[in-house]
Amino acid sequence: MQRPDGHGQAVVMPASIVGDCSADVTADLQSWLDSTPDNARLMLRRRACFRIEGTLKLVDRHDLVVDGLDATLKATTRGSGGRLQVRARSQVNIVNSRNVTVRNLNVHGANPDAGTSTAAYHPALEAQHAFALMRDDGVTLDHVTASDVYGDFVYVGGATGHPSRRITITDSHFERSGRQGISITNGNDVQIVGNTIGDVARSLIDLEPNLGSDEARNIRIANNTTGAARNFWIADKGSGINIGDVTVTHNVMQAPTGGLVFVYGPKRGKRGPFTFTGNVLQVTGAVSDEGTVGAFVFSNARNVSISDNQLTVPADRAMPAVELLATSDVVISHNKFLGTAKPVLADSSSRSIRLTLSGK
Repeated sequence: MQRPDGHGQAVVMPASIVGDCSADVTADLQSWLDSTPDNARLMLRRRACFRIEGTLKLVDRHDLVVDGLDATLKATTRGSGGRLQVRARSQVNIVNSRNVTVRNLNVHGANPDAGTSTAAYHPALEAQHAFALMRDDGVTLDHVTASDVYGDFVYVGGATGHPSRRITITDSHFERSGRQGISITNGNDVQIVGNTIGDVARSLIDLEPNLGSDEARNIRIANNTTGAARNFWIADKGSGINIGDVTVTHNVMQAPTGGLVFVYGPKRGKRGPFTFTGNVLQVTGAVSDEGTVGAFVFSNARNVSISDNQLTVPADRAMPAVELLATSDVVISHNKFLGTAKPVLADSSSRSIRLTLSGK
């Protein structure tokens, strides 16, 4: 079956759909999407503005490209979207679909408070994401933008035993969220590469399974440029131990986050492996959790590698660079830790820690 590479059947949206954001066209756009075949390239109107006060859904689709041609989907009302995902008004939902690409599409939410202020987070609207992916296999978001949402820029989830797989988020621009930046609650083989992400209300990347049976595995976070986030740069709390093979390489933080990396697994079992290499990092230390004090925090983890990174912390915070709690098989090598109180703070139940200071 042909994979969507832009050479499938081209389907152009009807000219009758209003493209100046003067009217809500959710129903019209959904009707058109539902009428289109798979194995096709769906083309919106170049640089048009489509007002949507509901959700556009791609359900059970395959081998499809949606090319926005730099069009914008814009919400102007609060909508709904609390903790029950089925009631959320995310703007684009892709569900149980395979080999789907969305490119050159701008999504603008209705959150006037979005960003790093305390006003940004509205719990009753926290699941109102720009892009919500559920139980998918092979979805690419390429050259998209998302801004001013009440929820996350991208939410990657699934169902019990059915994580979203082969998800790529690349060459995209995300700013001003109401909750997290990119969340993975049930995903395997997720690539977050070459994006710009900033002004995040809570944590910039959130690996947080909702259930112990859910997973966040084979995650690659590489070559991104990131801005401010109120909470953590990478947060990994949530349920279960099926979290690992997380590789974080060559990212550059242009503004600090409140906390840096927080991996906090349950006492049974260990999360991991985790690899951090070649990143330029900074943190204010204004945010911590579970009484921890380090920039990198790993609790109940194993197989952790932190190498060739540059980390800057405020000298008056007296933060250790790496804090280990019940964590084993750790390699910390050739990093440049600026302003930290000490390179490693480890409790008595952490084992097999190898430290090589920069230049030694």
